[in-house]
Amino acid sequence: MTDIRVRALCSSMLGAMALASAPALAQSARAEDGRAADAAPASEEDIIVTGSRIRRKDFVAESPIVTMSNEQIGQKGPATLDNALTAMPQFNASSGSATQAGANQQARGARANLNLRGLGIARTLVLLDGRRLQPSDPIGNAIDLNTIPTNIIGNVEIISGGASAVYGSDAVAGVVNLITKKNFTGVELDAQYGQTSRSDGKSIDFSALLGTKFSEDRGHAMLSLSFFDRNAAFKGKRSYFDGTGDTNAPPQGRFTPSGNNLPSAAALNALFASYGTTAAAPGQALSINRDGTLFATAPARNLRLTAADGFGLARDGSGQVVAFTPFESGTLLNPLRRYNTFATFDYDVSDAVTVYASASYTHYDAVNQQRGTLNGTAPVATIPVTNPFLPADLRTVLASRPNPNASFNYSFFGDRVGPQLFEYDYDVGQFMLGAKGQLGDNWNWDLSGSYGKTSYDLSASGYVNIAALQTLLNAADGGQGTCAGGFRPFDFAPVSSACVAYITRTLKEKTTLDQYAVEANFEGRVFTLPAGDVRFAGGLGYRRNGYTFLGDDQQINSQVFFSRPVQNSAGVQDVGEVYGELLVPVIKDTPFAKSFDISLAYRYSNYSGIGGVSAYKAGGDLAILSGLRFRGGYQRAVRAPSVGELFGGGRSVSSNIGSTASGAGDPCDITSIYRTGQNAAQVRTLCIAQGVPTGIANSYRFTGTTVTTSQLGNPNLDAETADTVTLGLVLRGPSSSPALSGLSLSVDYYNIKVKGAIGNITTSVSLQRCFNGDGSNPSYDAANYFCTLLRRDANGNLSFPLEPGLNLAGYRTKGIDFLLDWQINLADVGIAKNGKLGFQSAISYVDSYEIQNLAGNPFVNYAGTVGNTQIDQFTSTHPKWKAQTSMSFALDPVSVAFTWNYTGKVGNATNVLTPAANVRGVDASSTFDLSGRVKLNERFELRGGIQNLFDKEPPIGPTPGVTDVVAYDVLGRRFSVGINAKF
Repeated sequence: MTDIRVRALCSSMLGAMALASAPALAQSARAEDGRAADAAPASEEDIIVTGSRIRRKDFVAESPIVTMSNEQIGQKGPATLDNALTAMPQFNASSGSATQAGANQQARGARANLNLRGLGIARTLVLLDGRRLQPSDPIGNAIDLNTIPTNIIGNVEIISGGASAVYGSDAVAGVVNLITKKNFTGVELDAQYGQTSRSDGKSIDFSALLGTKFSEDRGHAMLSLSFFDRNAAFKGKRSYFDGTGDTNAPPQGRFTPSGNNLPSAAALNALFASYGTTAAAPGQALSINRDGTLFATAPARNLRLTAADGFGLARDGSGQVVAFTPFESGTLLNPLRRYNTFATFDYDVSDAVTVYASASYTHYDAVNQQRGTLNGTAPVATIPVTNPFLPADLRTVLASRPNPNASFNYSFFGDRVGPQLFEYDYDVGQFMLGAKGQLGDNWNWDLSGSYGKTSYDLSASGYVNIAALQTLLNAADGGQGTCAGGFRPFDFAPVSSACVAYITRTLKEKTTLDQYAVEANFEGRVFTLPAGDVRFAGGLGYRRNGYTFLGDDQQINSQVFFSRPVQNSAGVQDVGEVYGELLVPVIKDTPFAKSFDISLAYRYSNYSGIGGVSAYKAGGDLAILSGLRFRGGYQRAVRAPSVGELFGGGRSVSSNIGSTASGAGDPCDITSIYRTGQNAAQVRTLCIAQGVPTGIANSYRFTGTTVTTSQLGNPNLDAETADTVTLGLVLRGPSSSPALSGLSLSVDYYNIKVKGAIGNITTSVSLQRCFNGDGSNPSYDAANYFCTLLRRDANGNLSFPLEPGLNLAGYRTKGIDFLLDWQINLADVGIAKNGKLGFQSAISYVDSYEIQNLAGNPFVNYAGTVGNTQIDQFTSTHPKWKAQTSMSFALDPVSVAFTWNYTGKVGNATNVLTPAANVRGVDASSTFDLSGRVKLNERFELRGGIQNLFDKEPPIGPTPGVTDVVAYDVLGRRFSVGINAKF
């Protein structure tokens, strides 16, 4: 797999954003008179609108629908379906194949997920032609867009708001329906190459689509083959990551005094006085300069290391804490190699019956490379004072302790034993077989069954075996007799390859998901009213999801660090469902209104272990004039817990708790606003009750920004419910006006309230609540629920605090979407015969984004903030304003487009619960993209694009070099070129 690591093609890097990423608003603003916009189906046959299973001749829905065509997706570059969609304002950034998000992304490899309304990937249902796909993620049953070849997609329809009554569980924030090309014949070949302006993230993408009809056009078959390969992109090549670091431990290691066996103040005063600097505190962490002298961190004392030592030294926002930043090998973009195969077949057995089948298989492997974060804040190794490699000045300090012969704690980052490699192998397959047909003139039926399986293997190298390391440290010769050179703590030289092999281990994990589904649907006309046909759709369904997790025995038995505790687990969830949907035309062609339709739906689902839940909806669509339409509705959606949320065997999450200097971090740190505030004495008492040793309570420091937390499945979870209200209007220009006939405008309001939401209480929230940051624990009671989630080791450091999965009280979000699409045919206005001007703008305003942690607690509004990851652990940015505006010009055979992507400024989420922190947020960000196409002839077309045209740097947060690598463009300028051929 090593050759894979050096190649790849960057999904966010390729290309041409422009018109490619502007939504086809015309479809959401479908004309009342049945005129089809550019993305509308051309057939006169009945069609199905996303969000409904009822066939109709027009393309109208009471919920907002936005469409993106295959051409628009293709402009973005290869394998960028997720990037094309997540750039739209209705989506929040989330885990994707574009960039990786540190340790959190290690848990997911290079999966690409969608996150509507910022409510998390588990609450966005992704369908293919209205049917469920095979999930790749056990947490939330999320669909990985990597498993769907881009070349089979005809268009994508996005419906905002709940749709569980029609599609079942998970459709809380909305539905993304990927619609495949129909009746494609011929051969289409496509190739594209791209790279960043920093010569990394190189990428290639090849795809072939073949389609044919047979048996006198009674049958049709289509086959898609694609290959995608991309290289990594690195932090070290981007200057705006300078200063990014982790202050927990320098690579050469540190000694953190613990308990009541602290060095004497006199010895420290004398030693540091000889250095010509003020002394370190007795409990302050100590490390070694190259000349053998000691230095202290947080705040720094006698630091003599420089950037020339290869440590990339920086100071945090306080100007005092040393950050060690050898992150050049850390990847912003995971290398990825992927193979996709997708095939469909259908055959008309008779004029009334068609059989069909589809099969898909995806294999991909990815690598995430990180510095060896093996032993951060929690020392698990000890060094005896007899170790032969201890520097003389450190021996002096150790000898001043009350028990001078005791072993001492040793922490280090694992750079000296090499980086950690997380290698992911995915195999995802699904097979479906079905039949459909007509009963008489008015009714349609469809019966299908499917089976899918996901196999996900993780191989993680670079973990240190605790016993092996301890053997070397305890040896009288420092381990030199065991492996070449032994293990020299506090040394600057790399550990020998022989000792690396002796102490490091590779961990293996395997996760398996399978899904069985059977579904029967029927639809047709019930009777006819004066305003039109009353139509009904209904059906039955059964689905079974299985989950198996096999961890590595080395993790289960806690033999290595720094790894999470896990346990093997397995479980099955099944559900039986029945639903019905009704469309009632009330008004047609009256003096007061052109049309008014009402739609109703109800679904009952019975889940194993949970019981019965109901989802329902009521909506209406009112056309006043030929160019004015109002729409709206109410929906009750449900989401049952996924098999991973129920039965998960354990996962670690690198949880961002912020820095003490910014008002966040660990409240027990003596420099925190908690320890220096008016309730400092009560905070100190609570810290000691939690496990901070009394002897270091007045010198304890937390100098990092993240802690590794533990999350386990909870089989007692219940289903969550959501109530959604949408109201909107659609305007379309008059068909009589050449300049305005292509104008569409929609304004839609949404209000989503999630109750009993399944989520994890983040450690940052637990710290704020436990230490009365929001006034919820005024007695500073150690038995407070949030305090019980905080775990500390013998030295007071946070060690795998719990982030439990619970049915939290609720989430609420509301806002307004503005969508404008204006297309002008130049021939209509007398400028040119075959040209076109286009202007598209999608703007989303989030009025509120509220989280209630537990029942009875107040809702807290995080709209317009950065730093809270409770709903989605992969991004912490929730802007109030987000927009994408595109201008395009086409004059055969050339077309060009220019796109502006905007994310509004955000405040710091720390200030929401702790206003006194007054931590600065992140500035607004704008990037621009340019793309173009040249049609060489009827068969060949060239395209190219520049993304982030002006190489705009991402906005940096309150800590130097720290940005949300998911929400903002961290790759910089990148280029793509491609060619398409059709035969």
